Amino acid sequence: MRIQAPSLALCLFTLAACSHAQPVAKSEPAPPPPVAAPAPPPAVAQAPSPTACTSDDQCAASELCDGSRCVAITPGMQACAVETVHFDFDRADLSPADRTLLQRSARCLEAVPSDRALVDGDCDERGTAEYNVALGFRRAHSVASYLEGLGVNSSQLSEVSYGEEIPLCKEPEESCWAMNRRAGVTRGATPRSDVARLIRADEQRDRAAHAGPQAKADP
Repeated sequence: MRIQAPSLALCLFTLAACSHAQPVAKSEPAPPPPVAAPAPPPAVAQAPSPTACTSDDQCAASELCDGSRCVAITPGMQACAVETVHFDFDRADLSPADRTLLQRSARCLEAVPSDRALVDGDCDERGTAEYNVALGFRRAHSVASYLEGLGVNSSQLSEVSYGEEIPLCKEPEESCWAMNRRAGVTRGATPRSDVARLIRADEQRDRAAHAGPQAKADP
């Protein structure tokens, strides 16, 4: 059979075109964007736990060991309210135990410079009123001087003597006299105005009872 040239050429062209055809790729959908993880909540600052202690020396300078824990010293703190030391007969010097007690008073006053304290000196009933007033001042001054030596500002302290006028115990025996031979450091206190009147009355009574000066033993 005879094949026409144009028909042969057309078949060859068609066959070549079919051999070079490429399959059409299917498009894939784009992946979804990643979901951001939620931000963690802000950290809450935790207050430091109180430090365990057995003495003030184990705490910071502005803290006291109270209830076996170091706690910050604050105005009006009960642990700083009053400190009392005692003296031997007719003496105004501090014992080592007294010095340890007063270190707490000094710590309290230094931590709150705006605080004030009254240092009062007291005696037992033996001796003249005048002598006891003088001894009470020596005792108060001994305490105040020691506190100042520990760093307390002198403007924070006031000194007063109550002599024998404010006894804690009124029995005429040594155990009571020992309680009355004392000096107190009282935070925020002011001198008692009524004591001055009692002292003057006692001094007048002493002068009336003695024609002239007479040395008497005093606690």
